[in-house]
Amino acid sequence: MDLSLVSKTVGKIAKEGVEKAGKNGVNKTITGVSAALNASNQAINTSKALLQATDEIKDVCVLKKAQKNVSKAINAPSLLNIKEENIIKDSFDNLYKNIPSSLKRFKYTFMPLSFPSGQKVSIDKKSKNILQNACELNKTAKIKFDSKDGDEILGVVAHDKKKFKENCFYSIFERKANNGQLEKVSVCHFPKSGEIRIFEQDLEGNIVKKVFKGNKSGGSEKVVFSNGVDSFVKK
Repeated sequence: MDLSLVSKTVGKIAKEGVEKAGKNGVNKTITGVSAALNASNQAINTSKALLQATDEIKDVCVLKKAQKNVSKAINAPSLLNIKEENIIKDSFDNLYKNIPSSLKRFKYTFMPLSFPSGQKVSIDKKSKNILQNACELNKTAKIKFDSKDGDEILGVVAHDKKKFKENCFYSIFERKANNGQLEKVSVCHFPKSGEIRIFEQDLEGNIVKKVFKGNKSGGSEKVVFSNGVDSFVKK
């Protein structure tokens, strides 16, 4: 046997095996490195996207907070509230131009300024703010306090969707005098029908029901019931 030939053959096979193995190893390494680089790039891109999104979220939050702070600082209503108030002003003010001087409107709610006896509905500043804020937010609020004359005053403003099958904003005020006599007045406003219903009960228990109907000419008031007598009063 020619040992030199065998040696050459084995050497050739070994060399080819090493080269092949080397190429496969390099290819695998290159593939691994490429995959790692791609994953790294994706991670970087994802991180950039997250950072960008986070920055955008921060910007929105900062902007909203700034707007809120500015609005709070200058006590300015939002554009939506301004638009809504303009609509209310254009329609309500014209419809209810002739409302009795004993009523005052706070958004959709009409509150009485006096009781049937002529006694003024004197409310302390704190209670007045509570009621006005409730009117602006269409919420229910109650107040109860003693007046300077020692009378017990109870006031309620609310929005009741079920009253008379129509959306109704109402206010109720009661005055309990020192001698135990009670008088009260309630005002229900129905924006859809443009109607205000006023119920008054004096210290003797007499009841008067009035209906004010808004119209293009400013509205008119009808006394529906007063001690059993119907009458009509044009404003």
